[in-house]
Amino acid sequence: MATITSTNPAKGYKVLGEVQVSTEAEVKEAVIAARKAFPAWSALGVSERAKYLQNWVNELEKRSDEMASLISKEMGKPISDAKDEVSTAIEDVNWIIGNAEEVLSSTTIREDNESAVDRHIEPYGVSAAIAAWNFPLTNFKECVLQDLASGNTVVFKHSEETPLVGKMIDELMDAAGFPDGVFAQVYGGGDVGNLLTDQDVNFISFIGSSKVGRALYKKAADKFINVRLEMGGSSPAVVFEDVDIAATAKQVVSDRFFSCGQVCDGLKRLIVQESIYDEFLAAVKKEVEAIPFGSPNEENMIVSSLVAERQVQPILDQINRSVEAGARVLVGGKKSEELDGAYIEPTLMSNITKDMAVWSEEVFGPVLPVMPFTDEEEAIRLANNTEYGLGAFVHSADKDRALRVAKSIDAGQIATNGVHNYYPSVCFGGYKSSGIGRTSGPEGLLAATQIKIITRLK
Repeated sequence: MATITSTNPAKGYKVLGEVQVSTEAEVKEAVIAARKAFPAWSALGVSERAKYLQNWVNELEKRSDEMASLISKEMGKPISDAKDEVSTAIEDVNWIIGNAEEVLSSTTIREDNESAVDRHIEPYGVSAAIAAWNFPLTNFKECVLQDLASGNTVVFKHSEETPLVGKMIDELMDAAGFPDGVFAQVYGGGDVGNLLTDQDVNFISFIGSSKVGRALYKKAADKFINVRLEMGGSSPAVVFEDVDIAATAKQVVSDRFFSCGQVCDGLKRLIVQESIYDEFLAAVKKEVEAIPFGSPNEENMIVSSLVAERQVQPILDQINRSVEAGARVLVGGKKSEELDGAYIEPTLMSNITKDMAVWSEEVFGPVLPVMPFTDEEEAIRLANNTEYGLGAFVHSADKDRALRVAKSIDAGQIATNGVHNYYPSVCFGGYKSSGIGRTSGPEGLLAATQIKIITRLK
């Protein structure tokens, strides 16, 4: 039987373990079981379903350190980031537990003396869920737990880069006591994901690349079912001349290099007003040169390894193609010669033009290209110069200008002056090729539901 071998990308690809790839029969059986379980699960009611989510939180809290350690080992994420991911997942699921009943409740939307019109929110049925590796626990929550709370049953495939995190998730779900068929996980690569979404499912929930998301959208169209797609991003940061240069440079570097730059809505393109360009670039360069870079085991580490060796060469190719086109590497620009694993040095690049790979493509690693702009109109034009629209950042001491520019950028969530949106009650998703639909918050709970209107005599 085929297996997936999990390795530690930060420790010379040391083998961590393996899991068996799911067979075609196992995938089909999981979907059949989910369809069989759906009527009882959806009829259970939100408050009763929330009890199972509470059990899951309780089990995760018991093994939180173990989960964080595994996330760090399997994808090379700094241990401090992995711990934050676990604590955030607990916070997010607790928000679902506390708010799902209100969000999903039936309401009367019109009435008179004789009749009433009620709106009921109902789940779609069986969801096929596929998640990326960069936030393996968070992505599971967004693909699975909110949809279970909404009354769907779910068959889930995690990324082949984090199969052991998937196995621990299975253990947590078993320990939480979810009824048979309500949740199942299948294991494998893209072929298993294709097989899963070929089945008789009612909804597709996906977190991953825009290329795969587009293919799934076409498949869903043929099936005439709904989707939620959270895909790639190339988020710009616009920096105006009135900012505090030192503080904003520090914020920009944090927004770019967090989690080794492997963040879908992380800052990926820096656009700086011409009048402060040289000074600001020097401040950013100083910050990049000071980034802690090395083993993910160290608590103060910021940039560690990429998730796998196969992620290294595409990023180096993007850097090299841009250099050949005239870009300049100010810091980094190459694979580490001292660290054994999938390590690319924190990289800062200037002399960028819009046709260069590090600007026009999504760069999923620790690389920051910088370009100047003259005025607000050009800044907006450069910010929107991408097929993506997941996130953006605007920095200006003029709060009205920051808000005005934010409203002009085609993206799903925009942070102004370092104020972010990462709260359980706030939805997440993008414009353009960055996706369709939203996760998290009330919108995340509602994304895998449909509305039924019932009229009645009073």
